[in-house]
Amino acid sequence: MMLGHWYLNTPRLAPRPLVRLNQAMAAVVVGQGAYASLLATVIAPAVVESWFFWVRVGVGLVFPLALSVPVHLTARVRSMMSATGLLYIALGAILAGELVGRLFLFFGQVPI
Repeated sequence: MMLGHWYLNTPRLAPRPLVRLNQAMAAVVVGQGAYASLLATVIAPAVVESWFFWVRVGVGLVFPLALSVPVHLTARVRSMMSATGLLYIALGAILAGELVGRLFLFFGQVPI
């Protein structure tokens, strides 16, 4: 968040740190997706029947991963306002997905 906001204040910064931050975010989201798929297939297959799981996967994992592509492209062409705006949307989606995952852990006793 702070790095993205810094790009709004100083538009002449090099795009490489923002691109690396976006790649790190995408790698973490892919890792969480791998964990969720492992959980859904091996540990607790009944989790897939819950709408909490699909909201967690769709909003918290797939949507931010899909947003990482336009963030990467806009950061490479130095359109920093667009890149940081998309990163803010991705951060909100990740936060919403994490909240749904924590609610499912609280009610369903399974970490997704």
